[in-house]
Amino acid sequence: MSIKLRDLIRNIRSCKTAAEERSVVAKECALIRTAFKEEDNIYRHRNVAKLLFINMLGYPTHFGQIECLKLIASNKFSFKRIGYLGLTILLDENTDILMLVTNSIKNDLRNSNQYINGLALCALGNIANSEMCSSLRYEILDMMNINNPYIKKKAAMCAIRILKKTNDIEELFLEKINNLLDDRNHGVLSAGISLMITLMEKKPQYKNILRGYTNKIVKILKSCVMSGYTHGAEYDIYGINDPFLQVKILKLLKYLNSDHVNNNENEKNTNYMNNMNNMNNMNNKNDEDNKTMCNINYEGATRSFSNTKSFNEQNDILDDTSLSSREKLINNKQPYSINDNMNKFNSMNIIHMDSMNNNIYDMEEVNSVLAQVATNTDSLKNVGNAILYECVKTITYISTDPGLLVLAVNVLGKFLQNNDNNIRYVGLCTLQKLLKKDPKTLHIYRNTIIECLKDQDISIRKKALDVAFALITKDSLKIMVKELLNYLLVADIEIKSDIVSNICVSVNKYAPNVQYLLDTYIKLFCLAGNFIQDHIKDDFIYYLLQNPEFHSYVVFKIFFSIKENLDQYALIQVGIWCIGEFGDLLIQGKNVGPDEELITVTHEDVFDLLDKIIIKYEQNHVKELHNINVKDPIHNILYNNKSLNMLEETLNNNNNNINGNNIITSNNNNNNNGLNNALICCNINDNMNNDDNNIILQYILMCLNKLTVRFPSHKSKIEKMIQKYKKNKCIEIQQRACEFHEFMNPQWDQIRDSILLRIPCNKKMNRKKQQQQQQQQQQQQQNDDEEEPIYSDKNTDTLINKMFKITRK
Repeated sequence: MSIKLRDLIRNIRSCKTAAEERSVVAKECALIRTAFKEEDNIYRHRNVAKLLFINMLGYPTHFGQIECLKLIASNKFSFKRIGYLGLTILLDENTDILMLVTNSIKNDLRNSNQYINGLALCALGNIANSEMCSSLRYEILDMMNINNPYIKKKAAMCAIRILKKTNDIEELFLEKINNLLDDRNHGVLSAGISLMITLMEKKPQYKNILRGYTNKIVKILKSCVMSGYTHGAEYDIYGINDPFLQVKILKLLKYLNSDHVNNNENEKNTNYMNNMNNMNNMNNKNDEDNKTMCNINYEGATRSFSNTKSFNEQNDILDDTSLSSREKLINNKQPYSINDNMNKFNSMNIIHMDSMNNNIYDMEEVNSVLAQVATNTDSLKNVGNAILYECVKTITYISTDPGLLVLAVNVLGKFLQNNDNNIRYVGLCTLQKLLKKDPKTLHIYRNTIIECLKDQDISIRKKALDVAFALITKDSLKIMVKELLNYLLVADIEIKSDIVSNICVSVNKYAPNVQYLLDTYIKLFCLAGNFIQDHIKDDFIYYLLQNPEFHSYVVFKIFFSIKENLDQYALIQVGIWCIGEFGDLLIQGKNVGPDEELITVTHEDVFDLLDKIIIKYEQNHVKELHNINVKDPIHNILYNNKSLNMLEETLNNNNNNINGNNIITSNNNNNNNGLNNALICCNINDNMNNDDNNIILQYILMCLNKLTVRFPSHKSKIEKMIQKYKKNKCIEIQQRACEFHEFMNPQWDQIRDSILLRIPCNKKMNRKKQQQQQQQQQQQQQNDDEEEPIYSDKNTDTLINKMFKITRK
């Protein structure tokens, strides 16, 4: 005899091992199979219930699918309940035998018991495939006309399933929207709103028709907001009347009013209504002429619809009312005749005309109800915050009222002051979207956003950083950059590079003058010199070369900044370049300090600073973080491995296996040393054969070479400093030292000044500047062609020949 479900659960839970559990399940499944073979099985519903529990444990139960269909066909409600439950759990929409239950569901939909109707509707709404939806769509339409809210809301949800699984039947459900929205039951209202959203998602052109229901939707939302506990006790959640319905209505308002109606679309809808009126006029003729006249009207309607692009996919009505479709309905014994189809046209015409007449709605009513939601909703509870969040999103999308936007910003300000990190994060995300619509209003919460940068949650810090950069405008540039520079001192290493890049972008775009731009760059070099990318240094040099009047100011400021920040790589790199390029201005120029004292720099001060830099980097006291890429530290490793593989292939092709292996091994060792010496990944491509300090030493050698022209009286001292590196272990430094030392010979005295002239303006320009100066460049090209070059061909030839002689020696 079959045991009860309760006993089976007790036996399985008492198992101590997985093998024991499998044994119990296998034994019970064998008994269930044997029981299913009996024709008159009074315990079939009990066995199916046990199979559902076994299926929850993960064991196969496909042999019970047919038994579910037998239970559904039973007349007892308890059997049907287990059968439909097993149908939704043991089967899915791709199961082949699912079509066998279509007739049983149809019979249950026509049953007088509302609970049996509910079982059939739940099953249809969960697992119905396209064939079942096509077969049962008219039954669902009939169920949506029933006044029982229990049936109507389930039928509306089934309609959503039918819309998703079938095509070109949307018009059948448009006429039911009005009836659903007139119901006072919140479940029916929620189902109707979900149906409207599904229609718009399926075909956006229905938005213009559904927009006519905006006034009704606004009244429903207003009643939810303004009604007290006594009127909405059934739907009350923490003192708020049906928050689920409110959120869904707000979302629907956002979808309906996000796009404005085009005049062309209105004209198309008018043509569509005229065609429908013509069809209704034909319905007043005699029954004998119905077929002929309908065919004429349908052909005319088809031609008019083909010219209407916004309704070119709504031909299911025409198909259903064509002669071939009517023949199919007669063969399938459908209870709908020609007059029924014409009645369908009549009802749809009335509804579409009503929606067209009501399409002109008052946007002030929408703004008013949104203001009521934002004002009257309690923000101390999570339920209220959910409604306020959706309300702010709706205001952001559809409203242009400045007062309403300010109200939305105030709601987001409360979100930012909330103790819950999730609510604060949501507030920051919504603020970022609202910035595009009203950037000026959000500046009142600038300090609150800055405080979020100090939050313990990394996700809030990153999002607050994005919002802070979005807040930067021409008016707020100085304040925001000051706060971001302060935050740069305590920011995480992973985001410092992003902060620097974004500050540079903002300064380049909104800087009030060149001095502020250059000062900000220098501050970045001092605070985050190890996180500066190459293009930022290039931009700084470009702006400096473009403004000669700031050469003396910048070289003085960088000179004294280096003394206090020897560990900032980018500052050292740019500073050495500036000293070599503008060293004479550093000595000759005179600047006034903050105490109005005259600041002078001597030649010895310059050489002392260079010596400090050399000592610092020669002893490897500071790890070089050149071209740091914090975002993707693995990128450089992969890139270098790829270059090494290419080198290996080249050496193998040249049949130099032994030497090639040695080179590859040495390169790999150098790369491994670089990775071990720096915790943060560096650009090893620039240093494949060098230590971390070699690039700085190369910059110093070039600086000393330029200073031979800038400081002619100290040429001998510069020569001694360069001579020390002629025996350096790095080949690159050794070669440069030999070339520069040879270049100091008297034979180069005549052309040395010409070779070491100051670098002209960088050719790299921003796109905007290129567009602005494009015409000037075209005019200057003709003048430049007529001018003589700085270096003559003779001097160039002698220079090249002499350089070749040096390399040969």
